[in-house]
Amino acid sequence: MKRKILFGLTTVFFVLMLAGTFFHQKIDSLFRIKVQLAAIETGSEYVSFLGTIDGKETELMREEQFLLLPEQAVRDNMVYVVEHVTEPYGSYDVVTLRMVQTAVTTDGKVKITAGLSESENVAAVYDDSLYDGMRIVVEGQR
Repeated sequence: MKRKILFGLTTVFFVLMLAGTFFHQKIDSLFRIKVQLAAIETGSEYVSFLGTIDGKETELMREEQFLLLPEQAVRDNMVYVVEHVTEPYGSYDVVTLRMVQTAVTTDGKVKITAGLSESENVAAVYDDSLYDGMRIVVEGQR
């Protein structure tokens, strides 16, 4: 009798573990905070600076690249970068708090001059319920 109960409990345990490996993303989406990704725009502008050519100081121009993020995604020069982590037992998304250099804010967009690349994903809204390294669920497609 004890063997049958032990066998039954062991079977239930392994069935639940197997179901968890197949449905872990669906199960995670029930309990994790849902985050949307921000649309990152690129921009550039010409900036003048003083340079020396043939011993004479002259005004020169150079092109500077920058990124634009929605104002809600940035707070105190910090953003939440969304990273996809793959491990042997599954994959998930986490947010990492990152410091960026910002410039002016115009039309609801913040100019990011350093600390972020165009290929990275950023949470659309800086949320106080998020913390560094927290597992999240990304809403929508990448």
